[in-house]
Amino acid sequence: MASKDDDEVVKYRVYETIWRNIDREDNLANQRILRAVLLTSGLFVATALLAETAADVKMPLWIRAIFLGLMIGLSVIGIVFSHRTRLGVHAAYAQSKGLMDLYAERKSEFDAMGLPRPFGDEWVGAEGTRSADVFPFILLVIWYSAVIAEFAFLVALLTWVITGSAEMPATKLTE
Repeated sequence: MASKDDDEVVKYRVYETIWRNIDREDNLANQRILRAVLLTSGLFVATALLAETAADVKMPLWIRAIFLGLMIGLSVIGIVFSHRTRLGVHAAYAQSKGLMDLYAERKSEFDAMGLPRPFGDEWVGAEGTRSADVFPFILLVIWYSAVIAEFAFLVALLTWVITGSAEMPATKLTE
């Protein structure tokens, strides 16, 4: 037969497991957002360098079209990565929600032991989740906008190449 002390040790271990896993999931969400920031920075720099090269009016149109195609490829990578980041952040917060529900089921036991609530109130948690979700969403909007703009430029360039136009006005691409 288990003693009262053994029972309290088990309850404390459950409590400790809950708060440690909530902390782990929060750290995972933060790491996923940090990776998104780092990768997006690199993709933005690479896209800017390609855009600068594609804007060179002395370069043949078909080569400029290749650079625009590469820019579209980078933007698609940005879309995929931003989407995966958003899913990862949602997964971390869903796991935390499950742990919070487990805590709620055993709250009376933990209160009787004098253990504090291992996370903020629901409103604060919801605000934190929305805040973490905003960044990947904004990145998705930026990358989708970039793909649309780059595709429009690519169509214009290919139209000039196919119609045999010798030059495209420089101001159209560089403005």
